[in-house]
Amino acid sequence: MPNYGTIHRTAKPYSFSSSEGSPKSSNSTKTDSETPTNREASSVSLALESAFQTLVLQDQRSSIDRNLNEGVVFSDKMTDGMPSLPELTVESFDGTTAGARFLMALKLNLRNTDLETWPGLWIQAVYIKVKGEAAVWMDSTPHIAALVDTLETVTVAQKNNFDVEFKAQFPGAQIDPTRVPDHLELTTFRQRPDESLQAYEFRA
Repeated sequence: MPNYGTIHRTAKPYSFSSSEGSPKSSNSTKTDSETPTNREASSVSLALESAFQTLVLQDQRSSIDRNLNEGVVFSDKMTDGMPSLPELTVESFDGTTAGARFLMALKLNLRNTDLETWPGLWIQAVYIKVKGEAAVWMDSTPHIAALVDTLETVTVAQKNNFDVEFKAQFPGAQIDPTRVPDHLELTTFRQRPDESLQAYEFRA
């Protein structure tokens, strides 16, 4: 018969081996090991988010640069300003010739531009192509200078009035209708009705 008293005395309480560890020590070890891991995961997440935002900004800048370099027009009529002028091939105007002739050449240059919708483009084109006396006139005439400063709000009526003033300011060479041309003077040389004999002889 087994000696149960001996068994009771010799039996030892079960204890976890060092490799298994106790439940308490296992939980404690797990918590201690997860704390720095969580911090590392948080740091990695922030780093990835920052890198993503940087890539987005770089992509936006690259897109803007490409559009500027390629001269991209986003709409025919930009809502935040006038469209760009085409290349102006007309010669610059210095005010010594007829303004009407210059405006006619410039109008031909802008034949494909919608000047009815954007009359300010016309003022801008004239301003770009004037020099010398004509440039001084546009800069020193208050209401003309005001048109240049407010191109986007110029009206068709203001554009038309500007043309009238421009032509009047720069009429070009004028012929005196009362003056007899020299070649006719020689064939019709005679004393004028209101001319004294002394003046006639002096002229002769």
